[in-house]
Amino acid sequence: MRSVAFIWKTLLEGLTIILALPLTLWAQTNDETDRQAIAAVIDRFVDAGNRHDAKAFAAVFTEDADFTNWRGEGASGRAKIEEFHAPMFSTIFKNSHQRYMDIKTRFIRPDVAAVDVHWEMTGATDAQGNPRPDRRGLLSFVMAKECRRLADRGDAQPGPVRTPALGKFSNQESVSIKTLNRH
Repeated sequence: MRSVAFIWKTLLEGLTIILALPLTLWAQTNDETDRQAIAAVIDRFVDAGNRHDAKAFAAVFTEDADFTNWRGEGASGRAKIEEFHAPMFSTIFKNSHQRYMDIKTRFIRPDVAAVDVHWEMTGATDAQGNPRPDRRGLLSFVMAKECRRLADRGDAQPGPVRTPALGKFSNQESVSIKTLNRH
């Protein structure tokens, strides 16, 4: 009796491990895919800033995003974020170059991440055009993955999909990370 029970227990444990392994591997692959998507958003953010392109910079943000700088000044909404940055990209940041050294991502939920980006900037000037010292800082983002309807694919969910973390609806034709920035 004991040996039969032991065999069944061992088989069930083995079966559980075998069945759980693909789920674990899937979760790791999904996590890595999400981290790559987040890094791609940061790359677009930095690239647009280095091109001093306020429109491309703002395009990284969702329509309802908030941006706040270290002084507490900022803008709400993509159009206002563009409007806020355009004068700086043509003056104090017109010769600046920013790069990031590290991205730290913490998934609060599978579809929401807190993202810290350590950066440094060279080439900035003050309002009179005098060179400013090189700077280092931290950008803090909250990013939420959005499920969106893809008009040309049959495997996507139809209609608007609610993004609970930010309470908004999305009905656009691509998949991206929703960004809210605080730095």
